[in-house]
Amino acid sequence: MFMLALFLIAVYISGRASFREQMDRFADSSRIAATSAILAAGDPPRLDTIDRVAAAMPVPDDGAVFLLDVAERKIIKAHGPQALISATTFETVPPDGRHEDPDGTGRAYGSAVDPTGRWKLVIGLPRRLAWETLTPMFERNVFNAGWWYLLSVGALWWFVSRWLKSVRTLEQIAARVTAGDLSTPPLQPMASRELDAMQQSMVDMITRVRELQRQVVRQERLAAIGVLVSGVAHEINNPLQAILGFSQVMSARPDLPAEARADLAVIQRESERAGTIIRNLSRFTRQQPAGPTSIRLTDTVSWLSEMWRRRFEENAILFELSDRSTKTAHAVATEIQQVALNFLTNAEYAVLNNPSRNAVRHIVLRTLDTPDGRVRLEVEDSGPGVSPEHEANLFQPFFTTKPVGEGTGLGLSVSYGIIQSHGGAIGHDAGSLGGARFYFEIPAESP
Repeated sequence: MFMLALFLIAVYISGRASFREQMDRFADSSRIAATSAILAAGDPPRLDTIDRVAAAMPVPDDGAVFLLDVAERKIIKAHGPQALISATTFETVPPDGRHEDPDGTGRAYGSAVDPTGRWKLVIGLPRRLAWETLTPMFERNVFNAGWWYLLSVGALWWFVSRWLKSVRTLEQIAARVTAGDLSTPPLQPMASRELDAMQQSMVDMITRVRELQRQVVRQERLAAIGVLVSGVAHEINNPLQAILGFSQVMSARPDLPAEARADLAVIQRESERAGTIIRNLSRFTRQQPAGPTSIRLTDTVSWLSEMWRRRFEENAILFELSDRSTKTAHAVATEIQQVALNFLTNAEYAVLNNPSRNAVRHIVLRTLDTPDGRVRLEVEDSGPGVSPEHEANLFQPFFTTKPVGEGTGLGLSVSYGIIQSHGGAIGHDAGSLGGARFYFEIPAESP
């Protein structure tokens, strides 16, 4: 209704302006017609001038035409309603413009004087002619305004209904998430590109929250396993120490045959190796947070080598360790171990799932000191490498190229946060083995 009112007001204002313009045009027309009539009549004008002007305009019956003798100051001849003529004298002949005459009719007057300046012709056209001329135009404007109003209301209703439907869809998605339903909602057509992008963002958010929830559950499970492993490691360490102690006592006997002494040396070596693995495992699964200390990358790669060497042998992976770092760094040991472990896990997956069946499964774990005062750890593999379209997203949360159930997309993103918190740098490039080389650098301690 408000829009319709605006349309009608605009039509009314336009009609009033058009009426004034039409009335002015009538006054100009009467002036031109009067001048033409006087010039055609000659001097002195014939008394049939008014009739000729009335026939040429034509002047309607309720129009008024006066022929004045300016010198004698009198009306020579008049044409129009009798009530107007009888009430009009030379002094009361209306001047140019719009007037309300004594007979109650509004007229627009125009006049012209002949070249001699003696004769003056005054013509008055009724105001109703302007309304009669404008009425069809006014009706067309109202008709067009009505149609435009209906079309505008229909378009507005269609547009608003689409927007409301889209907003209700987004509200339903939000209500589902609030109720704890993290299933992926079906995508619905939206009213605009912005709403469609918002819906896609909400679906992505739900997917990421669901993955994060799974990751939290997985972390809680790992924490429980860590507690269990820590207890088991403690229980296993006691009999290992007993085995190691008795083997040392037996190897100290002077009458022990050489063959038995060699077997005892193997028992001692493997018992010490098992004890080292258990200590490292207990340290890695410890729940209380550890602060930064002076660490060496040598200790990290030694632990990883002990933990993963047998696994690599079982999968026919050639594992090479190159430990050339001698400096220490101020860092959290378990966090650095976690980053290196993520690198090794990804490298193992890459070489085991290499599409090239004849490729050699080769992984290199390398440490070194950089010239700019940093310690660097690298893991290089002979896998297929990183495709260019994945490079920009490698360290983004929840991004993974592994199949569903085999990766969460959090390993590299967590590693990125760990290295950044240590003031270091993390990245990847193409390795010399044909695959990828992931690395990180952290500042070394001053001597």
